[in-house]
Amino acid sequence: MPELSSSLDKRWAMLMFNAGNNDLSNASLKDLRELCRVGVSPHTHAVVEIGMTGEFSGFIRYEITEPDARYDSHDPRRTAYRMVIERIPDAAIKPRANEEKTLTEFLRWSRERYPSVHEILVLWGHGDGQRVTIDLAGRALTMNSIRNALKNSEYTPKRPLTILGFDACLMSNIENAYEFKDFVTLLIGSQALEPIDGWPYDKLLAKLNTNPDPLTVTHSLIADYISSYHERLPFGICLAVVELKKLDHLALLVSDLGTYLQKNVTTLYGDIRKSRIYAQSFLHIGFVDLLDFTRNVANRSGDEHLLKLVKDMAAAHANCIRAEKLGYTVKDASGLSIWFPSFRKQFEKGRDAYTRLAFSAEHSGWLNFLDLYHARSPAE
Repeated sequence: MPELSSSLDKRWAMLMFNAGNNDLSNASLKDLRELCRVGVSPHTHAVVEIGMTGEFSGFIRYEITEPDARYDSHDPRRTAYRMVIERIPDAAIKPRANEEKTLTEFLRWSRERYPSVHEILVLWGHGDGQRVTIDLAGRALTMNSIRNALKNSEYTPKRPLTILGFDACLMSNIENAYEFKDFVTLLIGSQALEPIDGWPYDKLLAKLNTNPDPLTVTHSLIADYISSYHERLPFGICLAVVELKKLDHLALLVSDLGTYLQKNVTTLYGDIRKSRIYAQSFLHIGFVDLLDFTRNVANRSGDEHLLKLVKDMAAAHANCIRAEKLGYTVKDASGLSIWFPSFRKQFEKGRDAYTRLAFSAEHSGWLNFLDLYHARSPAE
């Protein structure tokens, strides 16, 4: 069996925080097998903290090894191994206070043990657009807690995490992207539901083993994810990468959009309401596609200011986002959503958490619009 890697000059480290101690346990084990099908190279690390239920309940930390050198590259026995580094039982998890601390401890441990030039952190589990659920008890990582974990793990604007990936449903929205712009270079996620099989980890690790640049990693992952479902598409899928250092201009335009809609809500209310109904949306959680909604309201109203604003937004969007999609149900998805609940009760329920996001605090125009719009909208 291969020895544990001890090199300190790796090009890439793949860190997966895998919330498998729920109804996704089987899928999480499948993804581990995909990683072992490829194994790491002398240039890469791959480490997984995976939540488990069953004979052992808690988290297990694995290192993925290099492929077994006793067999040549065409031999099916040439696989890698997942080597248990540490077991953390539930009884040890509960005193660790909260989900933010759990992620922080994993990141600190990973960075100390597996140093590298670039890191990709994958948060794997159920997503609802605002949280990633990590166990059957409903514990979840909010965007605030993930941001704090990154900060507490010594990621900074000068030394950011290279890639943050959400292998979870519904997580690609402007609010989430903005939350990490000071600590992450590239964010990758889906606006829509994801199939239970998630990302093709064998292809992702194989790409990392070739020493690619960060954008190449994300673009290849998007293409491989979409192509892997061509023959077995369960529903419409999409995946996008956001270059976070280029996001500020788009965020400012979105705030300007909110401010303009707020000032003209009386005359534009009907067009806004219809645009919210007919714009590309995702499940029932209150998110709509940012560009599709803006185009809808601009075209319906014929408002010259909105028509110009949507052109500016489209240009800013294209400058920082690359996305691919497959399937009719996501035909108008552009890569990035925005929170726009359909009904007042839904808005009131989520408003407090929304105010704690950096996007809301630094670009208040959109929230101010939502406040005024929902003061006029039906309760349900």
